[in-house]
Amino acid sequence: MYTELASYRIGRHSLEGIGVYALDGGMSAEYAVQEALASLSGGVAHTWEVQAPGLGPNPVLATRSFLREAVDVTIAAYDALGAERVYDTVVVGTGVSSASYVAQLLGAPFLPLHFLASARSIAQTQDALDGAAEDGFAAYATLAYDESMPTMAVAWLKMLELPAAYRSFLARHRVRRVVLIGTRGVSPHLARRPLAAHGGDHIAAGEVLVTSPDGGSQLDDNMLRRTIDDLDAVELEPEAFRITDWESGLAEEQLDGVLAQLWAAHVETWLMTADDYLAAYDAASYAQAVLLRAQGTEIRQLALNPYLITHPHAEAVGGVLPLVYWQLDALDLTLDRFEHTLRDAGALDADALRGLPVVINATLNVGGPEHALALERALRARGFTDVTTLDTAADEIYGDRADTPFWRAFDVLAAHRTGPIEAPARALEQLSSAIAHRTDLRIRRLDPSS
Repeated sequence: MYTELASYRIGRHSLEGIGVYALDGGMSAEYAVQEALASLSGGVAHTWEVQAPGLGPNPVLATRSFLREAVDVTIAAYDALGAERVYDTVVVGTGVSSASYVAQLLGAPFLPLHFLASARSIAQTQDALDGAAEDGFAAYATLAYDESMPTMAVAWLKMLELPAAYRSFLARHRVRRVVLIGTRGVSPHLARRPLAAHGGDHIAAGEVLVTSPDGGSQLDDNMLRRTIDDLDAVELEPEAFRITDWESGLAEEQLDGVLAQLWAAHVETWLMTADDYLAAYDAASYAQAVLLRAQGTEIRQLALNPYLITHPHAEAVGGVLPLVYWQLDALDLTLDRFEHTLRDAGALDADALRGLPVVINATLNVGGPEHALALERALRARGFTDVTTLDTAADEIYGDRADTPFWRAFDVLAAHRTGPIEAPARALEQLSSAIAHRTDLRIRRLDPSS
């Protein structure tokens, strides 16, 4: 039986002197927080506590205090590493899978612009937004579903401005620069508001956007009806409109609000955006390649990291160049990206790439056994001979030892005892140079006149 949580939480343990972070509740954004904590402390993190073997995380209920508690948990987790610790840079944005790699390269905490809540209705989601407004948050919600969390709908509560706790964090930790990260532009995701909402061309604080992540398919209709109790009782706009990717996207309204605050505070601001989630995922490979080169670390292994398994710190210590991918994409698409992106990021020719060992970091709760087996066969068919699949009957969680990415990452850190990695000089500029030829992935400095 799963546990219903009042807020997401990150347990911190010590195993053989190594910090272990154990997320419970939340998904990609909250996961990126724990991975940033692991990198900043020289530790390691699992995925999240699961509802049941092979399923997704425990639900965090959408309550009136949800957003305030999520922000407070985030700030407290970083302050536990040092309430006055100085950070030159902080990464702010969505939990796109490359965020933890970019944060590690820059020696930065990651602060999410949204958090994942579970709700049984549009009314419950609206109540959470009303409570957030009372607590001083300007936010809206994208309400949809996740098949790994089948009992309730899920909503990203998305902040349109930096909350006061974030602004205080930036000042207290003497942050000089913020890097905003996420995808931009429209996606296949469709949304409709309740007719009682204001409508119009712009997203406003307090709005619930009932979202179809699969572009309005029959799957969307079935899952929304199954998980949202009052879907038929609430009249929605007749016409759906396209929004940015509901998980990785930065809405223009969010950027407008956040940029105005950062510029008013005279914080140097950079924007790292991609045209779609796959280009954003590619940033992980480039960030890790820049870090490995800066360390003088040879690339010793390649990794295929399905959503959502990443171990930036242990991979940097062990000389691993990763590709982050979405396990529901076609295998050929994933492997085309694997070959092209890693050759480009790692400056490897085809023979050198195929000569490196490959690990498929799939587990029971991430990817699953059938996917891992199909991926291994496809890699071998493309000429990769040294391919390792891990224990796909085990979940990627901190607990009994198994041959999972978490335990392999732990063993790397236990063997090397390096502690956190110092950010290279001009790391952001190096990353910008590494992706300069990409037209679908960009980094640029912003100022009020740009």
